[in-house]
Order: sequence, then C-alpha cells, then structure tokens
Amino acid sequence: MNTDLSIQHGLTIDGATSLDLDDAIHLEEHAHGLRLTVTVPDLSFAVPIGGPADLGAAERAFTRYAGERVREAMLPDDVTERASLLPDGPRPGIAFDMALDNKLAVTGFDIRRVNFVSSGRLTYADAETAVRTKGASHHQMLALAWDVAEALLDARRRAGALALFDLRSGWMTTEEGQLQRIEGDRAHLGQIIVQEMMILTNTAAAEHARAHGVPILFRNHAPRELPTDDRSRLGELLAAAGGGRLSALAFRTLASPLGRASIGPECLGHFGLAAAAYCHVTSPLRRYADLVNQRALLAAMDLAGAPYSHEHLTEIASTCNSIEEEARAAKREGFKASVYRAAQRSLAHRRFDTLAAAEFRQLLRIVAERGDDGTVPLNAIRAALQRRLEGGHLSPHDITVALVDAGHVLGAATVERIYLWLEENPAAAAAMWNRFITVEGWPAVTFRHQQAGPLHAIRHVAEGTVEIEGETFISQGEGPERRVAVQLAMLSLIRRILGHEAPAGGVSASMLGKPEQPVAAATLEAVPTGSGSAPLPSDPKGFLLNEVAVKRRWEVAFTELPPTGPSHAPTFTSVVEVRGPEGLIARGTGAGGSKKVAEKAAALAVLPLLPADEAVAVRVQTAGPSPAGPNPISQLQEWCQKHRVPLPVYEFATFGDLTKPQHRCTVRVTKADGDVREAAGAGDTKAAAKTEAAQAFLARLPAHPRKDAYSGGSPKGRPISPGQPS
Repeated sequence: MNTDLSIQHGLTIDGATSLDLDDAIHLEEHAHGLRLTVTVPDLSFAVPIGGPADLGAAERAFTRYAGERVREAMLPDDVTERASLLPDGPRPGIAFDMALDNKLAVTGFDIRRVNFVSSGRLTYADAETAVRTKGASHHQMLALAWDVAEALLDARRRAGALALFDLRSGWMTTEEGQLQRIEGDRAHLGQIIVQEMMILTNTAAAEHARAHGVPILFRNHAPRELPTDDRSRLGELLAAAGGGRLSALAFRTLASPLGRASIGPECLGHFGLAAAAYCHVTSPLRRYADLVNQRALLAAMDLAGAPYSHEHLTEIASTCNSIEEEARAAKREGFKASVYRAAQRSLAHRRFDTLAAAEFRQLLRIVAERGDDGTVPLNAIRAALQRRLEGGHLSPHDITVALVDAGHVLGAATVERIYLWLEENPAAAAAMWNRFITVEGWPAVTFRHQQAGPLHAIRHVAEGTVEIEGETFISQGEGPERRVAVQLAMLSLIRRILGHEAPAGGVSASMLGKPEQPVAAATLEAVPTGSGSAPLPSDPKGFLLNEVAVKRRWEVAFTELPPTGPSHAPTFTSVVEVRGPEGLIARGTGAGGSKKVAEKAAALAVLPLLPADEAVAVRVQTAGPSPAGPNPISQLQEWCQKHRVPLPVYEFATFGDLTKPQHRCTVRVTKADGDVREAAGAGDTKAAAKTEAAQAFLARLPAHPRKDAYSGGSPKGRPISPGQPS
C-alpha cells in the first residue's frame, strides 16, 4: 500500500463466482450535481510492459468465458488474484472521477492513482435487492445509482444509440446493437447499473484522450449501409421497448446489417452507442486494449513519454482484432456443428417444434439438399413451418432460407402462405432485402413515391426499380404510410427476382410511368384526386373540426342560412368554409331536414375538395373574385376538373447548396391514353416551386381553349417544357 495515495472506497458488482473484479463504483450527491468514481486495478507494477504476463496477455487479447465460468484467462491467476478489487484490504487502483450536472452530462473528468478499499462485494442480485429494500446495506447509494443508470440508458437511446436492456422481455443489446438474451445472474438491475456506469466512464475517457491528444486504442463501430427508414424504425422499436413492448424479432431483423466494432488508434466514432469517441478502460484484467489504454492515460497524467507509438498501437489493434474475429469464427463453427446435430436428431424423432431458430433453419437446408426423396417428412415440416409463421417465430433469415433454399421442395402452396404472411408483416421483407444486400451483393432499390386520395384517406404508392445481373425489375407497393408502401414494393421485387410471381390479378405494369431522372434526386407527390372512391368518415363535421381545424391549424366555419319551405317541413341549409393562411381553401353547401343533417351534408361536400399536401394551402375558386388574387395551383386544378382530365401530378427535385437548397417542380397533366403536358418552376421552397410550375402551365394554355385532346377534339396533346409554347 502506497501511503502517499488517498483512500478510495467503492462497491464491486459482479457474478457470484467471479474472481477478476476489475471495476468498482462510488456515487454521491453534491450541491451542483453528482460525483461518480469508477475504480479499476492499477497494473503498473503487476504487469510491466514487455514482461512475461504482458506478452502472454497480448497473445490472448482477452479472457474467454464458458457461460459465467472463465475458460482461458488473459492474465495469470496469481496476477489476477493480487490485482483484483477483492474486499480483503487496500489494492492499488486507478480512479476515474466524473462530475455530472443535473442532466447527467459530464462536466469534469480526472484520473487519480488511489488505494482502493472495498465497501462491499455484491452480486447482481444483491444489488437489485439493495435497490428495492429500504434500510438495506448500501440502499441509498444504489437506489441513486439505479435512477442514474435508468436515465443514462434512456438518454443514450434518445440520442440514437441502439441501447436496450429489457428485463421483462429478457433481451439486451451489445455495444454493436446486436440483440442477445439476458442470461444467468445478469438478469437483474445490478447489471444495468454496472453497464451504464462503465459506458459513461469509457466514453469520458475517450473524449479526454481525444481532447488532450493522448494516443490510445479507440473502440470504433461503423455499420454497414442501413436505409434511413430502417434507422427510424429501429428508433421506434427501442422506444416501444422502453414501454415493455419490444418486438425482438423486428429489432433483430432491422439490426442484422450492422457491422462489428473494432479497435484502432484513430477515433472514428461508435454507431451502436451513438458516441463520437469511445474506448475501453474499465476491464484491464480481462481486455488487453484496456491495459494498453491505462498505460497511455497514466503516462499522460505523469507528463511522461507515450508508452506506445502510433505504429505500435496499429500493430496491437490488428492483432487484437484478428484474435477477436478468429474467436468469433470458432464459436460460429462450433455452433453450426451443434445446430446440424440437433437438426439431424429432429428428423430421427420427428420433433420439430422444439428446435431453436438456427436449428430449424438447418433443418430447412437439409430438406433442400435431400429434396422429395422420401427420407424427410415434408408434411410434418410444412406444418411446423406454418405454426412458426402464424406464431411470429420466423425471422427474415428463416424466411429467406425457406423461400430461396427450400421453396422448390416445400411446394407452391407453402411458398404462397409465406408471401401472404409477408404482406401482413412487410417490415420483414425490407429486412430480407438488407440481408440480400449483405450476403448476395444485391444493390439497393431505387424508389419513387406518390401519394393520392382525399385528405381523410391518403394512400401512398411506391415504385421500386433495381437491376440485378443486367436485368431490370420494377414493382409497386401501396399502403397507408410511405414506409409500408416501400416495404410492399420490396416484397413484390423479391417475388419477381426469385421467380415466385404473385397470383393473377396483381399489379404488373408501372403505375407511375418511366422515371425521367434518378430517384435520389426526385420524389413524386400528387394533388388528391377529388372525391375519389375512399370511404368518407362517419362524423364528417367532427373530422373537419379535429383533423383539419386543430391539427392543420386551418379555420373551419359553419354558417346557417335561413330555412326554406313550409313551416311544418322546413329545409335547412348549411355552408362550411375552410380557410388557411393564404385565404379560402374550400367551400361546401349541404341541406337537410335539420341543422345537424345540413351540417353533415356540407362537411361531406367539402371534404373531397381539401388538398392532401400540407405544404400548400390551395384555394378553390368560388363566386366572385378572391381578394388575395388567383392561386395558380387552384386555377390549374379547376382547369383539369373543367376539362374532365386527371388532376395534375407534381414532381420535385432538390439541388444546390445543402445549407440553402433550391427546389424544382415539374407539373404534369396526363390523359388516359398517355398524352402528357408539363411545365416547370423553381423556388426557395417546394411550395414556391409548385406555384411557379402551375403558373407556367397556365401561361402556356390558349386564352380560348380549342377542341384538343384534353377537351375531346382530334389534335394530340404534346409535352410542354419551359420556353415552349403550347
């Protein structure tokens, strides 16, 4: 014991059989927030650089476990025992001090050499008991630690981290965002406390090293390409998990393309933790990177020379990353062998429902290899597949194997049942495509999007285009949300590419026409189609007052006209007007035997006239001039209605500086036989570009419309481009 050093107390929380206790926590409140101290063993003298223990640790890189039991320790047992933070006397330690404000942001960070004295050795279960039991030993500090840990986990999730530890469902995420079961004695609140305190410490140490130019090994995580919609969906699933509604299958589905974390001397950020900088310092007995970083940080604290050059750190990182990947590969091979044996046993005993997911996938591969040779009970396997499907126990990986590998053996009826399930659960189709990108090298899909229908029943149509081995595939999907439409379009593409065409009656031709430019630069939107065929709400007045007036901040006003007809059977008339920031949007009139019936009729009359595009308040021309002047978008809509042609479709493209983008809008009016007229406009906003495009279209119309293709005459319509007369 070094008597020149201060005493630092702390609690260790670990597994019941753990001997390598390499982190302890101490948390206390003060006037300006909290002070958290995480202490780890100081290995400066126990494991000198270049010594036998150091060289052995470098070769092993990390401690290997079999469940909770140590299978191969990184350091020799005698070194681990002398350095471990056991409660049998002072031990040399390194204390990481963090000052936290009321929002749990780190406002101060310091590193100290200390003499560590254990305040107690707790298991994860012990820590949970202390949190929940007033008067228990360490209750006050651990109850506070639990509150802090919960807040830290929630804050990380809200910041974009793939953070989950859900004791109710039994699932947690690794640092890479991969889902795994909470097993053994970790299924307690104590595990969350330790996890969040260590992540906070590792992040603070990485930020300190980066800010002060200390050469260390950062922990970096850069995911494979993940579609924006899937990133958003992951966030939604994590938010649902916070309320105990985790869909583990859906989460694992979307997170499957995420890559592996690795170490290196460059700071590249950590996607899974949503951290700009991250490193490992809290487990120097079990990870060589932590030991290396401890040496580097202590040298900087002592104003000594860096113990490792950039080249040396690169070499260490390469070795550690290779060893980690070899360990993963060995684990995978061992897992595959056990899975294959389980699948073979299930065939012998005809017991398929008890197989784990990976074992059932292997069973499907065996079916694919053997075919319908009479050695496999196909009907029983089909029935087991159906039960898993209906129970939601098939992952996109499972479904991919069933369709791609075993579909030809399982038969058309089983394949079609799988597709019907996917239509009801289209997020799985998007995850399947992500897997095809990762495993098969398929390209990403290019999408165009159109929305149509009246305000109260907007529908989204997505058209996906992809080229695979020189062949172009185009398919569409339609749904109540854009995301669903995109997912259904992906499902349709999978059908086509795999040769599993939908039954007769499915959509086969492009619903949006041939794109004139790459989808990355354009998104299609559509003005609603007027009355359309969508069902109207049962309470149209209530819909106007709630969905329109409140949510869109438009003014809705009903006016009662004097009743007409005989006194014993009067007819009531109601007029409803909807106004936005630019003035009158729509007006409807209704009549009936009571005021209530008249108001309902007026609401039903005005609903189909309301635009679906929230960005533009479209005015419908009424009797008399509008005091605010004519609206080109409204005028063009009226022109289409007058000439009995489909309403215009507006296509947008964004270009220019990202800090001040410009928008280009092309408006098209298409006749049933395919003839098109179009015009374009530009502006600082989509609304301005849309208005300019409508104005340009109107300017090219003849003052006195002749009988042409749009009004029933013989001359064919032709495209109108900017600068070209009609």
